[in-house]
Amino acid sequence: MLSSLPWTGDIVGVFSSGTVDMLAAFLTNDWLSDNHIHWILENYSRDIADTHPRSLIHLDTSLLTLIEVYGGGMSSESTEGHWLKRFNTRFTTGDIDRFGFMINVNGNHWVACVLDFRTHEILYGDSFHKPIRQAHLDVLRSWADDLLPKPGGHFNLKSLPITSQSDGFSCGILATNALASYCSDGVIPLISETSELVTTRLKTFLEIANRHNELVGTCIRICRL
Repeated sequence: MLSSLPWTGDIVGVFSSGTVDMLAAFLTNDWLSDNHIHWILENYSRDIADTHPRSLIHLDTSLLTLIEVYGGGMSSESTEGHWLKRFNTRFTTGDIDRFGFMINVNGNHWVACVLDFRTHEILYGDSFHKPIRQAHLDVLRSWADDLLPKPGGHFNLKSLPITSQSDGFSCGILATNALASYCSDGVIPLISETSELVTTRLKTFLEIANRHNELVGTCIRICRL
């Protein structure tokens, strides 16, 4: 695989743009960036799409920032404000039970968050087991209450089950895993062994690299016809 993968150019077969050389981070202990988190979530979304269609995993990592700035999408005529307003309407139909997304804390730490519309709960998972920032909780509660008001009060805060972190670079792997495990009712199990951190990185690398090679190869064959 390593010898057959062209280490230049754009990655084909992913929703978030990036270059092939960025995949190398999955083969190291590097901290994972927005693009890497997006690709991991994309793979998890594919894994649970058929078995848990009422669970939605949001791929973009900037959702909380958009909510903080634009609220329910009504406060701005900007492109982002209109996008969030349209996005919010997806939850009013009752077709989504659980909505999972990632939050970046201090620019160097990933945590997971799930809105469970069945139980009116905000589930927050930090692999260092630190509490959610009050400012973030206030924003999420306000947004959740606007999306699906809870009779008699706010959405309740609850801990999202997540594996503890013992290093300085695995937060992204652990947070995405916790999110996917909850949204799949445990079909995707929580990481329990340190070796699984390496396995998850390698699995993500292979899935993206194989898809890239297959699509590039198909394109080349078609172009030669």
